[in-house]
Amino acid sequence: MFERIITESRVLMSYLGHLVYPRFDSFGIFTDGFVISSSLFAPITTLISIFTIIAILYISFHFRKKHPFIGFAIFFYFVGHIIESTFIPLEIYFEHRNYLPALFLFLPIPLYLTKYLNTYNLHILIFIAISLFFAQITYKKSVLWGDTTKLMLRSADKNPQSVRAIESKVVYHYQNRNTQKAIDLLEKAIKNHPHTSLRLNLLNLKCLNNTATTHEFDAINKYIEKNTYTRHDAASMAGLINILTYEHCLENNHELASNLIKTIKKQNNFKIPKVRKAIISNEIYLAIAMDQSNLIDVTIIQYLYKYHDFYDVIKMIDKLIDIDKIEYAQIIIDIVESELSLKKYRYTDRDYLENIRLIKNKLI
Repeated sequence: MFERIITESRVLMSYLGHLVYPRFDSFGIFTDGFVISSSLFAPITTLISIFTIIAILYISFHFRKKHPFIGFAIFFYFVGHIIESTFIPLEIYFEHRNYLPALFLFLPIPLYLTKYLNTYNLHILIFIAISLFFAQITYKKSVLWGDTTKLMLRSADKNPQSVRAIESKVVYHYQNRNTQKAIDLLEKAIKNHPHTSLRLNLLNLKCLNNTATTHEFDAINKYIEKNTYTRHDAASMAGLINILTYEHCLENNHELASNLIKTIKKQNNFKIPKVRKAIISNEIYLAIAMDQSNLIDVTIIQYLYKYHDFYDVIKMIDKLIDIDKIEYAQIIIDIVESELSLKKYRYTDRDYLENIRLIKNKLI
């Protein structure tokens, strides 16, 4: 909590800096790599930012009667950031949070320009100069944001600490059939980032590239046992388990997937809803792939009871039909119909029953 609050002082100064001197290639779309302040002196800009904010607030309060518009604009700005830039555990940095608080921040400028420079018509020249400056910034930014790939690569280069940036570059290289470059990028990133998702994604790529080893799967299990994971790792977990379930990686694919699921479920963080949902749904697919029909009943009922997500289960039935697993599709249909008949779920049963009826017609 303390680290978050002192970090937000630097975030607020960064927001103000972008407002005073906007740049077309600021943080871009990757802001998860913003460095956290570990103390008031690490980095030293933390203490400087805190004193600067206090000084701004003090000066605006002291001169509130003489310059009420400036005082109002400044207080409105900081009050506007109280919810999202203080103790609530949201993402540390998002530039869009600045939009509403900055609504009146520049209002005093035209007011004072027209008041003090009107007789010399200088306010018109200043207005034109400011408008031209913002026009060229807007043009450059629109050109950059108009090219998705260029935006992603440039933003990633400017934010080397961002895990999302690294993963986006990995996806870019993989989609351009440069799997080895994507693997090299992840191997380099792992040395500097403790994130579980990077290690899972590396194994995912190595499986697709047929270069994964059993030793690496043992290592990822040990890593997960010793380190905590977050909800942001859920997609990477599900992706690797899915690869092991349906693709050829090693001879004991299903065993590796099963061991990985067991390791993930042992962690206290397995209670995170996003992680739990991703793992249980993939556990169902794995049980089907391993022809373990005895596990499906329990897991499906557990899944429905916990998440009431009949829509996701219906998608699962559709997928089973597509891969000719009709027997398992019928098992899940029976479970869903049985559970819906109990009428204990908060969603509309009729819509789901109609979907089941349509699916059963496909099976006839």
